Amino acid sequence: MASMNAALFLMIFQMLFPAAGEAMPASDPMADAEVRSIARKIYGDLSRPSCSAPPGFDRKARLGEARAAVTAFEARAAGTGLAFPLAVARADAAYEQAHVGGCWVDDDIDFAEMHVEMTRETVEGGLEMLAPLLTRTPSSSFGPLSAEDSAAFRAEVSDLTRLVRPLCAITTRSDNDAIVAAARAEAARFRQRIEGTPWALHYDLAEEDVVYWNRQVMMDCADPGATAPDVESAEMLADARGRIAALESEMRAH
Repeated sequence: MASMNAALFLMIFQMLFPAAGEAMPASDPMADAEVRSIARKIYGDLSRPSCSAPPGFDRKARLGEARAAVTAFEARAAGTGLAFPLAVARADAAYEQAHVGGCWVDDDIDFAEMHVEMTRETVEGGLEMLAPLLTRTPSSSFGPLSAEDSAAFRAEVSDLTRLVRPLCAITTRSDNDAIVAAARAEAARFRQRIEGTPWALHYDLAEEDVVYWNRQVMMDCADPGATAPDVESAEMLADARGRIAALESEMRAH
């Protein structure tokens, strides 16, 4: 079966598409993050291949109409404020598929058919949710960065943001804010250093997306240990510095 069962898919679908057909505010960063989240779900589901499928089952062919609907929607969005978030989401989904992978485990024909239907519903519901925003005016672009380079940068910034914004308690001996303070300050200084560069926009997009996602999910956290707070803080700071050094190296390469 795919990485999520039907019940989990339904929960996530309802979370992403809580009010299909209703327009979202045009200027709220969290609404922008929601747009990218919806689009990323569409592109991710469409691009994820089938594996272990029964002979004769062709997931890609079965989703031809859904893919055509997305292409037609992209054409309508060209030149509007939706073009850029769609491009961001498409690049993010492509990067994840290329570097993380994953497939729909379709060894059972019933599951294979269900996964096709789930993706059709994702596309239909997502496009319906995004359609009212086709009137947005353009506000951003990739600038001199390629879609691929910016997607790689956003992925690494997302990992950094998740590091400094943990959802689960780290230790019973201190609260998270105190433990992550040094690492979070290091990330903030990095963001200040790239102000005025094309990378700054993509840092902010990645951070917004993680903050948005964190607000939507409910984590099933394990009980925290009793590690010394200064030990946890030092390890987190070292991790943040390593991630930032990798980001700076990537920036210098471009």
